[in-house]
Amino acid sequence: MIGRVAGPLTRRPNDAGESTLGDVVADAIQVGTETWGGNVAALISPTELHYDLPPFPCPNPAPGPVEITLEDALRALPLRQSLITISLTGADLCAALEQQFDNPHPGRHTILQVSHGLRYRWDPTAPPGRRVDPASVTINGTPVVATTDYRVTISTFLWAGGDGFRAFSNGTPIPSAPLTGQHLDLLAAYLGRYQVVPLPTLDRITRTVGS
Repeated sequence: MIGRVAGPLTRRPNDAGESTLGDVVADAIQVGTETWGGNVAALISPTELHYDLPPFPCPNPAPGPVEITLEDALRALPLRQSLITISLTGADLCAALEQQFDNPHPGRHTILQVSHGLRYRWDPTAPPGRRVDPASVTINGTPVVATTDYRVTISTFLWAGGDGFRAFSNGTPIPSAPLTGQHLDLLAAYLGRYQVVPLPTLDRITRTVGS
């Protein structure tokens, strides 16, 4: 066992595209790598999350904490894929968020999972390229400025433009953190910080209509 969580972590997103598994893994990445380059946020594609944790829950699980084993995490997370801390502008970060929509096909969305300090709103009825409200994009409560540089941690897959997120390739690797670790190690370390990891409240991404 590598840790305990207040309940099962699922890849199933809410209406805004956020999932409990995505939140916990993004937090594990951000917390585990912030000393490797001073990052302020971490993002992970939902395609990088392969199974729920635990991956095969009982049909009628008993209420209370669930145990996460190393084998569970090995199934759920990408292997042989590194993470990297990059510096990119607020404009590029917002551009990456816009690339979530109609991706990979019109009407389909690939919503990035984000760490606890990053928040924003998006409107599915807004025109393409304007679905994310720029004024709503904040990091630790402070609005993101288009011309300011921010350090974020992502996978090398995303940095190379994986899943259509081309804006991340504009980011510059932080020399002190060329490769910041592996998903599995960071998740295990994060779970080990808590007696029981609380379930996320799914309030980082907000889906609005006509706002």
